Amino acid sequence: MFKVTHAFAEKTFNQLNTQMFDGLLDMSAITLEVEALDTEWGYCLDEDDGEIYLGITDEFPTLQLFETVMAHEMIHLFQIDAGWKVGHDHVFEGFATWARNNLNLDVQAVH
Repeated sequence: MFKVTHAFAEKTFNQLNTQMFDGLLDMSAITLEVEALDTEWGYCLDEDDGEIYLGITDEFPTLQLFETVMAHEMIHLFQIDAGWKVGHDHVFEGFATWARNNLNLDVQAVH
């Protein structure tokens, strides 16, 4: 099992932000949560009060799955930041395809 620390999640966020989004995502505008999750690998929530949370579970079977799920949630963060509907639409698929082709991350709509 691969254990995720907050520092490692932040480092991975910054790397993927540079690679996938040209550094456009502002980490200071979100709350990054690393915690044990029972039913999901990660989430990205835009609360009514304007707070944005990107959460990731603290344990994955592999490092690659962690990176893939982080990329998935960051695509949703990009959608929120752009003011678009959050979902697995053509925007999501465009980034997912790019990540598969360029980073070897098998980003899917559901993990």
